[in-house]
Amino acid sequence: MNRPVAVSALVALLVGVLAGFLWWGMSERRLEAELSDARNRAGRLEQQLGELQTKTQQLQAQLKTIEEDLGREKAMNSKLQELVSQGKK
Repeated sequence: MNRPVAVSALVALLVGVLAGFLWWGMSERRLEAELSDARNRAGRLEQQLGELQTKTQQLQAQLKTIEEDLGREKAMNSKLQELVSQGKK
């Protein structure tokens, strides 16, 4: 009776070790997949950040040009107002 119990215990132990090894391997593969996904997302975010920085620089350049144009228009408008006010005197 001791022999069948010992064999059963050994088989149960081997099945448990095998199941644990497979379970551990599955979680490792899952973690590797999550790491790969995270790296891919980080790469996409870096690309989007670069695109947004480029767009921001373009918009800043446009804003500077518009501000310069507005400054010239204001100067011209004040000169015209001065000429009109001199003509009314």
